Amino acid sequence: MRAALLGLAILLVPQGVAAWEIHPADRARSLTLEMRLAEAEKVLEGPVSDTRMALERGRMLLYATRYEEARKILERPDVAATPEGAQLGQLARDSERSVAGAFVVHDLHRDVIVRMQDDRDQPLVPFIAEVVHASREVLRPGLGVELPRPMYVELVRDHFSLSAMTGLPEEAARTTGTVAIANWGRVTMVTPRSMNAGYPWMDTLAHELTHVALGMGTRDRAPLWLQEGIAKYFEKRWRRPDAYDDHPAPDALASAGFEMGLARKFDEIGPSVALLPSPAHAMVVYAQVESFLRYLVAELGEQVLVELVPRLREATEEQGVSEALVSMSGRDLASWEEGWRSWLGSTRREVPRELSHGGKGPDALAVRNVAGAVAGGARSWGGGGSVARAREQA
Repeated sequence: MRAALLGLAILLVPQGVAAWEIHPADRARSLTLEMRLAEAEKVLEGPVSDTRMALERGRMLLYATRYEEARKILERPDVAATPEGAQLGQLARDSERSVAGAFVVHDLHRDVIVRMQDDRDQPLVPFIAEVVHASREVLRPGLGVELPRPMYVELVRDHFSLSAMTGLPEEAARTTGTVAIANWGRVTMVTPRSMNAGYPWMDTLAHELTHVALGMGTRDRAPLWLQEGIAKYFEKRWRRPDAYDDHPAPDALASAGFEMGLARKFDEIGPSVALLPSPAHAMVVYAQVESFLRYLVAELGEQVLVELVPRLREATEEQGVSEALVSMSGRDLASWEEGWRSWLGSTRREVPRELSHGGKGPDALAVRNVAGAVAGGARSWGGGGSVARAREQA
């Protein structure tokens, strides 16, 4: 689930504007969004008297998971007086409180740092590290993006902590069954131990890692539907295929969703799938975007995603996915969407049982799990490597 709750302005350089005319704050923001944090910190070195520079330093520290430092600079009166400064400051405070006394494990071999509220989650670390490693190997050629090193994963006990560390309303997380969020360059997820039946958390982690990579590659320029479609496309590619990976099939779910009035236009999904009114709505939207991405890749080839990412990163405010598709294929987004809808309706598909009760009744749990972007069976792959442990001080 990609959180898009705080608007992020993107560095746009009009034609004819020399690089040295770019405000350092804009330069720092672009570097932060690309997770080039060491470079961003150099741009922000020295006393920060300018409000914009202070805001960007706070953002950079938040992305670096240095929550206490971020909170201190974002609490500065001039920064806190800005809407974005106030929002980021609250997030920094909540994150600092949430990880106080947390147990930290650093897998040195995979360069993955797992910070957990409950040290009983330690046995999960080798598996988390393996998913991160395998996802790096898939996303590097698949999107042309290298995941951060180190890669931070925050394991929390419940939806309350998930909400505090991501800004997603707790009620929305519970309504749609959201269990993980990728934002600020890291993944925050509810420990699978907190749920009686568990959930396919390894695929969920791979889904969120794709969001991190896509945010880096596009400077968060990808619209929500594309973010979710690409994340769904890659969430199972880190492992061997499973016989139940396509159950329920996204094409069938999307088709049934249109018939039942649960589907949404891509530009009407909203700021986050987690804010949709029900698990059934979320399940259908995920199926829509996954089905469309598969259709697009089948028509244009997998290289389309590698080419699309940098085009979105360098696009102007007036440009977007549609313009990029025109330059790559000669057809705009509306044309591609029309072709997909025509193809989707060309074959009669049975209504999946997960939708047969509209997300209620005996299949409600299945709906909730799929809606939480955790559909499919997860494989438990082991992962070793040198591990360093430390208890964070409260």
